[in-house]
Amino acid sequence: MAKDPQTVTTNAAKITAIFEGAMQEFLQHGYEGSSMDRVAAQANVAKATIYAHFDDKEALFSALIRQLVEQKFQQLFVPALTNGTAVTSSAQLQSFFSRILAGLAADEQFLGFIRLIIGESGRFPHLAQAFVAQLDQPLLTMLAHYLAPLRLADPEATAHIISGTLLSTIIIGHILHGATLIGIDDERLMGVLAEQVFLHKDGSTTISSG
Repeated sequence: MAKDPQTVTTNAAKITAIFEGAMQEFLQHGYEGSSMDRVAAQANVAKATIYAHFDDKEALFSALIRQLVEQKFQQLFVPALTNGTAVTSSAQLQSFFSRILAGLAADEQFLGFIRLIIGESGRFPHLAQAFVAQLDQPLLTMLAHYLAPLRLADPEATAHIISGTLLSTIIIGHILHGATLIGIDDERLMGVLAEQVFLHKDGSTTISSG
């Protein structure tokens, strides 16, 4: 029996409110210091409503990771992958990389969440691993798909290098506040990365990370 559309809409709105409340709670108090009571208060729902959708705090945190990553992918990757334009120049690659980097760097909530994951990773390594699993593999898959027209010899390794460069730039430059210390701006870095990738289109070698 199909669910009533109004019920589906109401449930979706409640889940959105729970995610928003959970994000505020986790960012403010960390994972260990957060409470489901405060999440419920932030979301303006009964605690029983949260448990109707999520078994416990860990399940809520894991679902929040999925929701956040999916949201960023929809914003940053889907437009480039669905516009029907194949990559044909290093300038296109640079624009693509820069758009991803700028989109991540401008999202203070996303940066705060990564900062939270890093801070909690020592005590809760499985939560950090869940974040990596949700972020890394989809990112690598999408990069490999986007780069397919270049016919790189090893698109998987190249995707890893690109992913590593993007994430290290975000972490060192924007989360650890090292942008002014690095001595190279993001646009220049993305330009060199794009040139290195494009040099090896239709080639038999991969770019070097060293």
